[in-house]
Amino acid sequence: MVQMGRTGVDGAEYAQQALAVAREQLDLSKQVLAQGKQQITSSHAAVTDTKLSTPEAGFEAEPTAGSSYANQPEPPGPSD
Repeated sequence: MVQMGRTGVDGAEYAQQALAVAREQLDLSKQVLAQGKQQITSSHAAVTDTKLSTPEAGFEAEPTAGSSYANQPEPPGPSD
């Protein structure tokens, strides 16, 4: 009878410890998430500023004459 009562108490203590650990992990996760959001926000702002101030390399504002693929000559036919 005493062993059954002790088992119940031990189970409750274990549950309390597990709950405390879970709460600590939740708090830590919230902190990491908040830091990640701040970092993403600041990184996004930096990338946005960079994109606005730096032109895209390799692209021209307007296509030059003859750059359309539709205006290209047809390849020669098979030689007989």
